[in-house]
Amino acid sequence: MRFQKHRLDGARALADFPTARVEDDPPRVVFDKLYNGRASLADVPCLLVPSRHINPHVAIKHYPGHPVVVQYPVRGDGDGEPPAMDEVLRRVRALDEPLRVRVCRVLLRQSMTTTELASHFDTTPPQMSRHLRKLREAGMVHTHRQGARVHYQLDEEAVRTLGVDLLSALRR
Repeated sequence: MRFQKHRLDGARALADFPTARVEDDPPRVVFDKLYNGRASLADVPCLLVPSRHINPHVAIKHYPGHPVVVQYPVRGDGDGEPPAMDEVLRRVRALDEPLRVRVCRVLLRQSMTTTELASHFDTTPPQMSRHLRKLREAGMVHTHRQGARVHYQLDEEAVRTLGVDLLSALRR
């Protein structure tokens, strides 16, 4: 009976992972993945491995005769408190405009000025400036000066952590 209770507690813990759900008949935890696989926890142990390197995914590995390994994302000590929902929504809304997404793509490869971006996307500098302001207010781009010119660069970390930050904010 004690083993059975321990297995139920483990199933509840696994069900808290993103993309997981508990099903009753038969009792199991199902992870939504791109492929299907089955592993019985009755016969082999389950090893939970925290990782900063797989954000925002959960990786599940199972080879017959070996433990089931569940690798899940965690924040590091230096990452601080998860951002507030307002901050995450500001980033998501900034990417709601297709032109801003295309601007982010260009700024990922090289820094550019407002005028250079306006020319690249066949728009006016004031229009481009409004788009860049939205991205800057959302923390998606940062600037640096070269003389009188202000160059914009995509903040890769802000983009990389967007999914994890959204999930963390939803869980608050």
